[in-house]
Amino acid sequence: MTEKQTIRKRVAELKSIVSREQMQAEADAVFSAIELDPVFYAATKVLAYWSLPDELPTHNWIKKWSAEKEFYLPVVDGNDMKIKRLMSVRALRTGTYGINEPAGEDFYEGELDLIIVPGVAFDRNRNRLGRGKGFYDRFFIHSNAPKYGVSANCQLIDCLPIDFFDVKMDKVFTPTVILE
Repeated sequence: MTEKQTIRKRVAELKSIVSREQMQAEADAVFSAIELDPVFYAATKVLAYWSLPDELPTHNWIKKWSAEKEFYLPVVDGNDMKIKRLMSVRALRTGTYGINEPAGEDFYEGELDLIIVPGVAFDRNRNRLGRGKGFYDRFFIHSNAPKYGVSANCQLIDCLPIDFFDVKMDKVFTPTVILE
């Protein structure tokens, strides 16, 4: 097992003992801090994620801001991640890896103002460990938008092993600290 796989397993074990209520409370703290950030405040086009059960919950937060901001969600297209605009929660469909994605054929290829990034783990140097497929890292090559990692407390570790293709976050938000 590689060091990254070991970390993924350890973080999954830590997250499994966090209650849904605690995970929601941590998400509320993280997204409240993002709401106070000037980049988020000015952003009109935000790439976020429709959370899976083991990620910081985003559903209510996206619904809260969807009247004021255009939200885009990732869509797995073969070996690539592309994005589509979220027009309606009712228009989501289950895509690859069980991730809810906006329905429709049109991918968005314009500029974004902000990218909210989930991860398995983050470190104090703003490095991100994903699920291992590299979708986000390959996508980041095509965007200059600020990248904000979001993390529960149990997902923040001191130091991650990194590879040359791993992209560092501009900021990482946890319930207790913002890393810049």
